Order: sequence, then structure tokens, then C-alpha cells
Amino acid sequence: MSVLNSVAPYSKEIGALVIALLIAVFTRAIQPRAKLIHSVRHQFHYLLQEPIRDQEGQIVSPTQNVKIMSMSTFNSGRSTATKVELVFNWKPQFFNVWPLRHFEEREHSDRRFSIILESLAPKESFGVELLAVNRELPDLCNVRSEQCESVEKEMRPQIVVKRSLMVLLWIFLTAGFVTTIYLVLSLIQWSIG
Repeated sequence: MSVLNSVAPYSKEIGALVIALLIAVFTRAIQPRAKLIHSVRHQFHYLLQEPIRDQEGQIVSPTQNVKIMSMSTFNSGRSTATKVELVFNWKPQFFNVWPLRHFEEREHSDRRFSIILESLAPKESFGVELLAVNRELPDLCNVRSEQCESVEKEMRPQIVVKRSLMVLLWIFLTAGFVTTIYLVLSLIQWSIG
């Protein structure tokens, strides 16, 4: 009880400090910024029963290997990411980008290869489809922009939930959040008063 009695005269100052810290944390949390996420959507290895022949017509290999990979980069933030760069170990044999948009290619002195986008708007995604015939696909080294570095997330198929159920869940989440805030403010008011 002696600790509470010694803190009681300063309860208004402590309450003001706690509220100021909560406001600072909340302001920092809602500040718009870019946030990049990248993932491999699909990867597959086809074994084609099509022989490879040399110039004399002799069969060198009875099969061919075709490897494909589909990757996506997504800006989940609330601010535009500029100078988005996807860096691969080497230049892929074949690649396409989706959606169709302007990008730059850059080959580095150590054989690394980059695809550079001018910008990626909030909630916008950018896909790269890689294909290699009888070769290996390059690994994605990293994805970065001027604002941040991308985080790799695992992507899996997901069942689409009905919109009415999602609205109901959001109502419950909002009610729970408002109730929690009310209880915290009531507790602060009770401790001050």
C-alpha cells in the first residue's frame, strides 16, 4: 500500500504521460509507409518426353526439362514504394512481367540481374514469370525499394469467404476494439480519480 500512497499524488502526471505515450505510439502506427512483400506463387518442373538430338541426329538425351516459376511482389503499405528492384542470381533464360508495364533491366558485373520498377502504388502487385528449358532457374536474391526491404511470405491457395460473413466478423472485431478502448480509458480514469 505504501507504493500506491507514494504514487497517488502524481497520478495525474503519470496518467498524462501514459496518454502521451499511447498517442505517440498510435500516431507512429498509423503513419503511411510502403511495405513490400514477395512470394513464389507457383513453381513446377516438367519432364518432356522429347529427345534432344545433336547435329548428326543422334539422341543426346531422351528427355528435356522445363522449369517454371511464378513470383509476385506486393505493396501492402499505404504509401508508394519507389525504385523497386528485384535482384536475381543471373539473368533468366526467359521471363515475362505481369501486368504489362515499363521496367528496366540491369546486368551487374558479378552476373546478377535486376528488374527495376519506377514505383509500386499501395495495394498494387507485380508478377514475374520465369521459364528455363534444360537449365536452372535463378534464385531471387532480394527485393527492395528506396523506402524498405521486402519480406518473403509463403503463399498458399485460400478459400474465398462470403462477403456477408466478413462484414459480420468486422462488426464483431470493431465492437471488441471499442470495448477494449473504453475499458482501458475507464481504468485510467479510475486510477487517476
